[in-house]
Amino acid sequence: MQIIYLLATLASLYLFSYAEPTISWYSTTSAPYSGSVYVQGTGFTPEAICQFVDTTTLVVYNTTCHYSSPINGTCDVPALSSGAPSTATYDVYVYIPGQEPLSNLCGFHITSGGAHSDPHFYGFHGEKMEVKRDENAANQLFHLYCSSSITITTLFYEYPDKLLFMTKFWVRLGDTLFTLGLSTKPNMITSSYEGPYFMKELGRFRINFDDGHLEWDDNKLRVVYKYLQINFSSKIYLNNSPYLDISMNTRSSDFEDHVTGIIGRTLHKPLSNEEFEQYLPFKATVSDVVTFSCGHNVTETLLNSRK
Repeated sequence: MQIIYLLATLASLYLFSYAEPTISWYSTTSAPYSGSVYVQGTGFTPEAICQFVDTTTLVVYNTTCHYSSPINGTCDVPALSSGAPSTATYDVYVYIPGQEPLSNLCGFHITSGGAHSDPHFYGFHGEKMEVKRDENAANQLFHLYCSSSITITTLFYEYPDKLLFMTKFWVRLGDTLFTLGLSTKPNMITSSYEGPYFMKELGRFRINFDDGHLEWDDNKLRVVYKYLQINFSSKIYLNNSPYLDISMNTRSSDFEDHVTGIIGRTLHKPLSNEEFEQYLPFKATVSDVVTFSCGHNVTETLLNSRK
């Protein structure tokens, strides 16, 4: 009798282990950083794979499912390693190779910070703001991201039609300094780097430096540094005015404690759209870009944030 009971138990465990997986519960923080989606259900095995389907492009990203038990697992978010868009909403699945993926969880969202066009800003928590076209912004310098190791400053250049665009950047990543004009090729200021190397398989040039690298082609400069992935894209407006867009995506949760700048101030806490519209305190000076550093007003904001 005991043998029969034991065989029945083993058979049920075998069927349970190889059942098609289902998800009954998941938990994640969606902005600005989502390294993992925690899932609970049935049928998970050590061979299980996570699948994220971009609801806009329908592009599929397979990522690792970290097996905890037949009812628990952790899915890696694709934006960390698979080149997924920095702002996207996904359907999420878990599946065993050779079986059909099941258990759709709609609405998982990844967001980033950045600015595009003339320029429209968005924060790490979905905040939105458009820069006013007046003398306070036209042909002025502004800090976008300021921390102890990172400074990103830009120029709001005014074209004859009075539209403002970002046409130049000054970037400090640790001890690595470069500028970026109306081109995706960085103008390196420091000499402590390796390259550039041409990667034929990707059609990109690459520079390696401490804690990061740069990769670029004719359309985009891809920057990886510590916890940030930053993309600068070359664009042409309808009136044939060239400009640059910027997007920032977090690659890990190992943030610096104190970050400010138009975009950086939203990294740790969400702002209302009305609060996000107050960007004038982040105006930079010529001495700031000469030294690749944050200005007095930004430093003061940082100090106040620590109180």
